[in-house]
Amino acid sequence: MSTKFRPSDLVPAGFIAERITHIDDETCILLSRAGAPAACPACGRMSRTVRSRYCRQVADLPLSARRVRLLVQTRRFACDAVLCRRQIFAERLGAAALCQTNPRRPGRERCVGE
Repeated sequence: MSTKFRPSDLVPAGFIAERITHIDDETCILLSRAGAPAACPACGRMSRTVRSRYCRQVADLPLSARRVRLLVQTRRFACDAVLCRRQIFAERLGAAALCQTNPRRPGRERCVGE
């Protein structure tokens, strides 16, 4: 039984693949979260106000002798609560969002955030 590889198999649940590029022996995948709001870690208030974005680079297991680089576009939010001591915060990706069972290595966990 053969299974066909799909680039979407490399994308963790809850993320969207914005761009996938293949250069030499490396596959680079730019990921982002869906447009969901994020909770302020200080006060817990939900915010939809995105101030800026930046990229986090995480590594994954090689795929057919190709290095895989995951670039996660992370959003910075503004907290709208007047009395909150935290003005700006980055969305939390969470271990649950970036950890999943790896189909290429059964029985092992893949945590791309660590």
